[in-house]
Amino acid sequence: MLVSDVNVLPINSNSLDYIICFGVFQYIYNAENVIKEFSRVIKKGGRVLINVPNKKFFMKRSEHFYNWYDPEDIGVTSIQHGFTHYQFINLFLMPVYLRWLERFFDKNIFNKNFPWLAHDLIILLTK
Repeated sequence: MLVSDVNVLPINSNSLDYIICFGVFQYIYNAENVIKEFSRVIKKGGRVLINVPNKKFFMKRSEHFYNWYDPEDIGVTSIQHGFTHYQFINLFLMPVYLRWLERFFDKNIFNKNFPWLAHDLIILLTK
């Protein structure tokens, strides 16, 4: 485990298989710099798992956050900086009820059609 400034990681290039970064992106000024740094240190085939506050959420939870994110923006930025694939899931305000309702609809109907109900996103980047 390493605790460091995410903008300048004290890690050799292409040396990590995984990065897990939760509760950080809402407090940084420039996500592109961090994604670039993650791309530098992650090995080919490596994965980065991050969570970010959802820009589309219907209610802003904290004025202390610097940034709110759209998963497509993170995805496009990650592809531009060496990642080959990204995917995301929404973390919903009331996940138990929404997952129960999904039994009556198409799988992932809420993930696709109601992004404004998700307070956070989990994004997986693959290099």
